[in-house]
Amino acid sequence: MELLQQLQTETRKQSRLKQWLVLALRIGCIIFIVLAFAQPIIPGHNGISQAGSKYVSVYLDNSFSMEGVTPQGSKLELAKRKAHEIAAAYSATDRFQLITNDAEGRHFRFVSAEEFAALVDEVQIGPASATIADIAHKQYDFMNTNASGSKNTYLISDFQQSSTHLGSMPTDTTIGSTTLIPIQSAEAANIFVDSISLESPIIQKGSVATIYIYATNSGSTAVEKVPVKLTVDGRQCGLASIDLPAHSTQSVAINFTIDRAGTLNGMVSITDYPIVYDDQMYFSLHIQEAVNILAIDGNSAAPYLDILFGSDSAFRIDHCGERNINFDRLPHYNTVILNEVHNIPSGLGQTLLSFVSNGGTLVVIPPMEADLQSYSALLTMCNAPVLSTLQTSTAKATAVNFNHHLYQGVLDPKAGTDNIETLVTHRYYKAAQSANTIKESIIALDNGDDFLTATPLEKGRIYLFATALNATCTDFAKQALFVPTLYNMALQSHPVGRLYHTIGSTNAIELLTTLKNTDGIPRLMSADGSYEVIPELKNTAGKTYAVLHNQIKTAGNYILRLGDNDIQCAAFNYNRSESETKFMSQADLLEGIDHYNLAPTYSVINDIDKPISKHIQEQANGTALWKYFAIAALITLLAEILVLRFFKP
Repeated sequence: MELLQQLQTETRKQSRLKQWLVLALRIGCIIFIVLAFAQPIIPGHNGISQAGSKYVSVYLDNSFSMEGVTPQGSKLELAKRKAHEIAAAYSATDRFQLITNDAEGRHFRFVSAEEFAALVDEVQIGPASATIADIAHKQYDFMNTNASGSKNTYLISDFQQSSTHLGSMPTDTTIGSTTLIPIQSAEAANIFVDSISLESPIIQKGSVATIYIYATNSGSTAVEKVPVKLTVDGRQCGLASIDLPAHSTQSVAINFTIDRAGTLNGMVSITDYPIVYDDQMYFSLHIQEAVNILAIDGNSAAPYLDILFGSDSAFRIDHCGERNINFDRLPHYNTVILNEVHNIPSGLGQTLLSFVSNGGTLVVIPPMEADLQSYSALLTMCNAPVLSTLQTSTAKATAVNFNHHLYQGVLDPKAGTDNIETLVTHRYYKAAQSANTIKESIIALDNGDDFLTATPLEKGRIYLFATALNATCTDFAKQALFVPTLYNMALQSHPVGRLYHTIGSTNAIELLTTLKNTDGIPRLMSADGSYEVIPELKNTAGKTYAVLHNQIKTAGNYILRLGDNDIQCAAFNYNRSESETKFMSQADLLEGIDHYNLAPTYSVINDIDKPISKHIQEQANGTALWKYFAIAALITLLAEILVLRFFKP
């Protein structure tokens, strides 16, 4: 009997538990159904759903790195599809801006959705590159200046590590959101010519030049014996090979002979696949027929200058009196020698300052009766030592800076002055210095005073002697040091100049010839004649510049032509910033956003296969939760059925 009572009690408890479970499940089902019909959301943060006009800026990366391939096809074509999806997520009345690395004027305006789609279809791979932060700042500046409604920006790129610096991104809170859409691809090994340089900036006709080629292997596998070819004016002039360990840059030298004066067009090349745009590097050399020297004489022409330069075809020396200077002709000379000029008028001083600043070499040889005030005015402007008191005691030169570039390759620094006859000076000016004085001591006297100094000034250089070089003052003109000193001062005043320019970075070419707009219409043509642009000519401080306005898009050798005359050549190369094949992953971007506190304004599309329109809709209207509550209602209903069927007290 007791056992029966216990069974009845336990059955009643289990039945009551079943009833409570069924009641709870039914109540839960009703609650979930009510919540599902209420359509709750997690609110978005970018304000797309705000009433009024909506303004959208889309950056479409069209740099060389976007030539890569993804499982969905070309990176650029995938990026274009994403741009179209962005436009499709908005209404036809909203306004759009498309910006690329080209940064063309037509991209800095708002257009309709239809015109935006046409602009996207026209985008092609190009040589221009930009950092993600620079692009974002351009978007923000444009939006804040031209948009008054809801503002949202999108960045579609492969986010190369070399150009993605999230710490520099704008943080303007007036922008609703900035969405990063990474176009991912596997990192590809790439071997490329990184840069080139000459062993010496001084090259003459008939000399042997050495060019250094720097190649980079961005891959994780070492490569051996990569062929490197040097071509000059269409002729192969050298061949070498180079070993490249993984993730390294190495150099190789190739010698070639300068067989003529004028302009030489060259190219260094390697062979590498599949990235080929950076396998060539072009360069141009301008070899001057002779170095042009102007000697401005005080009392009379110094015979030692004509003896040194007059009989050498590598130099062309002209003389003029200190009162007969043609100021307009000064920019045509490489070296100007002030030879015992008594007074330097302010006009001449300003002209010489400009001459040196623009790359000229000025050699100052003072007379013993110099107007020190006028000399001080010029030397102070140039940050050079200033001539002060005249010293009449005899002094000897005991310190020569053989490491100075004037003596490189001429005198052995280890030998010192033992094998060189000591120069003597009987009269010289002691130099004074200020806090702004810049000097390189080349020859010093035994009492510590300077006999010869050099002062760099922008593109040029000033050499200052402490005395006149006539026999009354010093025997320097008879010493072994005299020839290499004066010779190299003049020779080094004409370096070969800039080997090449970088597309997108160089906007003007300094011309070796002064031109005026009235001289005619210049044309900058590719060497094969397939492409030409008309640059703008600008004259500044006696120099002429050809302003390009970013018209050069293709790497190669170019010729500046005026009428039927070739004025100058220039080489252009693609920016190597696109050659590094390392990219930011989605996790890297999310980590950067968190590290620099860019959320919630900045976000990253995690699933590139998911239509962008769904992501935008979630940002606009928030994340809809009704489906989750509907699923929960179905689960509670199913649980109730299972309880009723299988829970038997």
